[in-house]
Amino acid sequence: MDKSIEVERFPSALANRIERSSPEIDESEKLWWQEYADVEEGYCWVQTPAIQKFIRGRYIQRISNSLASNDKVLEFGCGTGWLSVLLAKSGVTNLYAVDFSLEQIRRAEATASASKVSQQIQFGLIDGSLESLVGAFPGTKFDALVIHGVLHHLSILEIDNLFGYCREVLNPNAKVFILEPVIGGELKEASRTDMLIQFIIGLPMRGQNSGWRKTSKEEKFIQDKIVRRNVGEHPRGPSPKEMPFQRGELEALLEAYLIFEKRESVLVFSYHVAKNLLLFRLSYPRLGRLLMWPVLWVARMYERSLLKKETIDTSFSVFELFQAKIKKVNDHSA
Repeated sequence: MDKSIEVERFPSALANRIERSSPEIDESEKLWWQEYADVEEGYCWVQTPAIQKFIRGRYIQRISNSLASNDKVLEFGCGTGWLSVLLAKSGVTNLYAVDFSLEQIRRAEATASASKVSQQIQFGLIDGSLESLVGAFPGTKFDALVIHGVLHHLSILEIDNLFGYCREVLNPNAKVFILEPVIGGELKEASRTDMLIQFIIGLPMRGQNSGWRKTSKEEKFIQDKIVRRNVGEHPRGPSPKEMPFQRGELEALLEAYLIFEKRESVLVFSYHVAKNLLLFRLSYPRLGRLLMWPVLWVARMYERSLLKKETIDTSFSVFELFQAKIKKVNDHSA
């Protein structure tokens, strides 16, 4: 695009975000992931390959379509590798992915191998320093950077350092794709949209309180763990450092590094519906398989109708896909 998007900036939005992390909160975040990574990945966010493709396939394909066939693409914070795998399956051939966790890298390599895209992806372990990022793929300069759901787990200083480091390994005017949860304006009372979203999310759980919807021991165990995972202190959570962005906050934080070109709402609540359907399937395996896709299809169709609106009257965080290009060191254009 020739023109950067007009950015609304709300400096007050930065007031509650952690400016500089501490060893204590970093340790708390690490322990949180050790305790709850299984439910976070299996039920709350990553879920299954089929659900990933159904819920996120469209915007991942849009990222893929924005890249040249020979572009070298860096994914920062790859986790179990599901996003790199989807990008590879959508046609991206030169993928490089990094994470801080050796266990996650091993799982990502296994995921890529099982999906038969290992030849398209190289994985690297980093420790949060510029040296480790440069050393992960020596001599490689990247044409695009993808960061999916990582930044709202970082402090302001960590975000600043991250983009300072990434600028060192990106080609001039490299493309940048960021997906993060963004909170809209506060609603004074529950909107019709919110009530309908809550109804759809709650469908697989209906009848539990009255007793006609049974809950297996396995489902009860996972449900209890999901409830316990919300340990962050308001406005942060579920993890200790996690905090969605307010509208305009991300652009304000990254204006020194990026020229923002496009912002698009791509996800609202369908992954919550998928979570409850996966839980339902633990108690009703056969019925759960039959209901999974019809219910998820209805949820996704309603979600897509919401995403066509300029603003969504909901208290749910709306995941937005930002497209930008990296600024040159001396580029101060807006």
